[in-house]
Amino acid sequence: MISLKNSPDIDISHVTHIKITMKSSSANTMQVFFKTKDAPTMDEAKSFRTTVEAGELQDYYIYVADNNQWRGTLTGLRIDPVSSMSNFEIMSVSLLSPDDTKTYDVNGVALGFDVLPVLTDKDIFLPFNPDQGIFNLLSAYYKWDKASKTIQLFANKNEVTFTMNSNIAVVNGKDVTLESVPYLEDGLPMLPIKFLWDALKFEYSDAQDSFSITTPNIKYFKKDTPPYSYEFELFGDTEGWTLGTCTLDYSEAGTLGAVSVVKSNGSFDPMITSPATQISAADYGKIVVRMKYESKRDTNVAKIYFKTGSAAMSEKTAVSIPIAQSSNGEFVEYTFDMSKNPEWYGTITQIRFDPFDADGKFYVDYIRALK
Repeated sequence: MISLKNSPDIDISHVTHIKITMKSSSANTMQVFFKTKDAPTMDEAKSFRTTVEAGELQDYYIYVADNNQWRGTLTGLRIDPVSSMSNFEIMSVSLLSPDDTKTYDVNGVALGFDVLPVLTDKDIFLPFNPDQGIFNLLSAYYKWDKASKTIQLFANKNEVTFTMNSNIAVVNGKDVTLESVPYLEDGLPMLPIKFLWDALKFEYSDAQDSFSITTPNIKYFKKDTPPYSYEFELFGDTEGWTLGTCTLDYSEAGTLGAVSVVKSNGSFDPMITSPATQISAADYGKIVVRMKYESKRDTNVAKIYFKTGSAAMSEKTAVSIPIAQSSNGEFVEYTFDMSKNPEWYGTITQIRFDPFDADGKFYVDYIRALK
């Protein structure tokens, strides 16, 4: 065992992890005991266990915040690095606190977190939660393998693969040894972002109270987009549009792309629906859609559906344009004159675009409400 000889008297109210860097000659179990001023003896109730792998130096992150006695002032720490015969070496022991002192942004857009970032002496661990939009802001594509606890990130023509609790990352096909090892917290990958941004070749600035990431797509964040204009220029960002009976297709950059999905009755009806809107029908009389598409039907009809406070989406609240089987590999702009529909009045609360009723694929460059 290894113990602190002198009382450290450390305030642990904000410490969530103990990081231990060590190696062992055999697979084993490590146990860490602690005591505080309020609980001055070490026992099983004030301990943590983690599995130790055989081999080279690794970082082990032990989550401590879920022990209700981990509070107040730490007065002692004991590490039993192995539970059976083994050679071992401990390089360092660190107490980690979540970072609530910095703000984080991508191209000026603030990031929010369910799990706070964690600062270490070498890097910052950021939680990667797809539901919070971080991959869209980075224009990144990711793959997560739950079984192997591996995450792959693709952005800016670079590829990085992390395996949780492994000190080896793969950057563009080459193994790289990590100084800061990724891990899981509450099911979310905690990734060392300075290493990641360097690997993806993103620029960043790390100030005392802020951390800012700049990607090559920053020009799209700074442009002024007119109201109810959806440009779909950021990779993976649907701008609030949702898909129906179709799945996303990322193969055409700068578009909202999708592929038809067959319905239970064997038919096809792909559609995309806008977020909630407050379009003044008196001010906006046209909807313009620019898209490229292919379908498996000789002739098609593209439609814009809309709804208001008093009218639901139906054939009565739709404007149609006949289109061909495909756009022959080119983007074509279609203008829907909404003002010709007598139901187009008052406030339009949502619109829907149906490119065709067939098996096929489509890529929308933009959808714009015009005056």
